[in-house]
Amino acid sequence: MHGFPSSSHMFRNLIPRLNGDFHVVAADLPGDFLRGRRRGSGGARGVAADPRLRPPVALRLHHSNPTRVAAFVVQNANAYKAGLTPAFQPIIDYGNDQSDVNERSVLNFETAKFQFLHGMPDVTLVSPDAIISCQYTLDTPGNDTIQLSYFADYNSSIALYDTWHADIRRNQPAVLVLFRKNDPFFF
Repeated sequence: MHGFPSSSHMFRNLIPRLNGDFHVVAADLPGDFLRGRRRGSGGARGVAADPRLRPPVALRLHHSNPTRVAAFVVQNANAYKAGLTPAFQPIIDYGNDQSDVNERSVLNFETAKFQFLHGMPDVTLVSPDAIISCQYTLDTPGNDTIQLSYFADYNSSIALYDTWHADIRRNQPAVLVLFRKNDPFFF
């Protein structure tokens, strides 16, 4: 699952390299597609790769059927209240109040650009097409509604952090966590 609000474009060079060893599904949200797809894949176990804001989707899947998730590969994401930075506050605020002001603070080009460039010691290493593709996806009719629904519900995920911690301790799937230094949203 890819991060807010982009598509599998961000993994366009990685997916073909994994295809020989894995059945790769780059599911757009909402996560109902992935739930249905996983049921229809012959009982196979999967690895949930989750950047940024998407781990709650995989953690909910793991909670509902832990035998289907063999491992998590988590990139710049969090499942601890203490790990949420001040930059994450607009998402929490939107979850508490879906006002136009709060909506504009989470859905705009500057926010899209910020998530790619903030904390990067050399912004020339970030491909501009990643930012443009991200915003293009966000501007696709109906996608803003999907993203806003996800943000509106994000506080329910924060409330489940302790439950998910217990699931991980009990089931002990393999977990690989990768963090970009200076990530603006998570410590």
